Order: sequence, then structure tokens, then C-alpha cells
Amino acid sequence: MGHEMLVVLNLALASSLLLHIAYRTALPRPIPGIAYHKSSANSLFGVISTMLRNISSTNELFIRPFGRPMIFIADWRRRLLANTMSPAFLNQVAAPRIHDAALDLIELWQLKIKLAGNHPFPAPSDIHHMTLDAIWAATFGTSSGTTKSQVALLSSLAKLESLSPDDNIPAAFPKGPTPPAVNAIATMTDSLDNAIGSPLPRKKEGQRMSWGVKYLSDSAPVQQKLRVVLRAEFFDAAAARTTPSAGDYVKREISTLDAVMEEILRCSLTSHGAIRNAKVDTGVLGYRIPAGTDVYMLSNGPSFMSPGFRIEESRRRPELSGY
Repeated sequence: MGHEMLVVLNLALASSLLLHIAYRTALPRPIPGIAYHKSSANSLFGVISTMLRNISSTNELFIRPFGRPMIFIADWRRRLLANTMSPAFLNQVAAPRIHDAALDLIELWQLKIKLAGNHPFPAPSDIHHMTLDAIWAATFGTSSGTTKSQVALLSSLAKLESLSPDDNIPAAFPKGPTPPAVNAIATMTDSLDNAIGSPLPRKKEGQRMSWGVKYLSDSAPVQQKLRVVLRAEFFDAAAARTTPSAGDYVKREISTLDAVMEEILRCSLTSHGAIRNAKVDTGVLGYRIPAGTDVYMLSNGPSFMSPGFRIEESRRRPELSGY
């Protein structure tokens, strides 16, 4: 065998060895103890079909060569937005603004009911504007005035001229002016929605509110039970026919109200979940999660719209045990 042939063979062997080492290095490295599909651990890009199947409440998927596994958690009892806003902000800033916006919406709907008579009227845009008012006020400290503008306009009307003789035809209302800053924000968020193909948080909140109205309208017994509980909880306000303040709500724990809101969030499916990146070594449901790992907390998997996986209560934080 000539010298040139030996050189070629050595180069081929060295290249094969390097390729093998690179391949083995690029293969997924599962986090110990967390479930995964065995076949996906032997593929550079995992197995795409396994992304659609949960084998445990906590799964890891391998999507990026040389990258860390991605952790997916399907467990309704994990509070997706816990601790993202402080209790002080929620109670002292956000709650009063939401309360004010809700009262404006009630005033608007009272006017619409009076003007519409027996006619129905569409509600989604009103809920959207109420949500915008609440978030705007909590963020900037001033009211956007979107709902108040509509209230002012309708308050000036004695009747609607365009009502159809057919009571099944929805009433159409004139629209009040929208502040230019609000129009600019709406245009920007609509553009971003189209770009990323998913509603931004402001719109998601409005969608959740719309679903809440629909669910309560469709579930008269639940609505009636909630009314009874709230009137008993705020007996003095109900007797005086006044509205409880935001502070009255945040000072109380009303399990029925919490349950209704939790069910609306669970069933509305307005988002696929939340993503968090572990900044330090941490743990989830008893599993070790290394720093730098992306954790996806699903809001449409098992335990949401289908039976969940059994999880030992000892794996949960004490405050979530039995929740």
C-alpha cells in the first residue's frame, strides 16, 4: 500500500471519528429524572411527532442540536402568572383601576339597555375598551377615557333613530371619539398581532373577559350561585344597593368567585401557555432544572381540557398542595 493511500485512509478515519464525536456531542442530553420519548434522544432534531404527545405531567423535548432540552409542564395547578406582579401593585394600583373601568362598563351597558329596549347589542368591543381602560390606567396612571367617551355620547341621546321593528335585529349605536394616543396603541398592537400570529396580552385579557360573559350567560345556575354568594359576602352593600369597593374585594377570600374565575381561565384557551427561562438552578415538581433551561407551562394540555397525570402531592410546594 502506497504512502498516499495510507494518508487518504488516515484522513478518512480521522474525519469519520470527528464526525462521530460531533454527532454524539450534538445528540440530546436528557435532564435526569424527567420523562422523554426514548426514540427522540437518538435524533439530532428529536422526533417532531413526539411534540404532540405528553407522556407525563413534566416532559422534555429535544428540538435544537447542541441545545438544552426544553421542559413542558401540563398541570393546571401551576399558577402561570404567580409572582409576576407584586401583591402591593395588584391591590393598590391594578385593582382600583380595574374596578373603575368595570363601573364605567356597567354604566355604558345600562345606557345601552335603556336605548336598545328589547333589542340585543354586541358586547365584545365594549369589553375590549374596558380592558384597555384598565390596563392603560394601571400602566400610565391616567384614564384613557375610551368607555367614558361612549358614555358621554349615549347620555346625550333620548332614543335611537335606527332601531329596527324586528326585536331580533341588534341595536346599532353611534361611536364616541377615541383619544389619538389610544388609536396609535391599537394600530401598533394590531400590527404586532399580525406579525407574530398571536394576540398580545392586552387583547388576551379582553378575550378572557368576553369568554367569561359568555360562560356565565350560558350557565345560569352557576351565575345564580355566584350572585347569592357575593350578596351574602357583601350583605351591607347589597342591602344599600351600592357597589363594593376594590378594597372590599381584595380583603376577602371568596372561594366560589375564585373557582369561577379559574374555570373561565381554564376553558377560554386564549393562550397556549407561559414560557420561563431558569436563571439559576431550580426545581419544578421535584425535578432538578438547570440554569438556562426553557420551561413551557402549557395551558391547553392534560389537566386543562382532559384528565391530568397523577402527581404526588409531596412534589408540590406546600402552598399548592391540595390546590
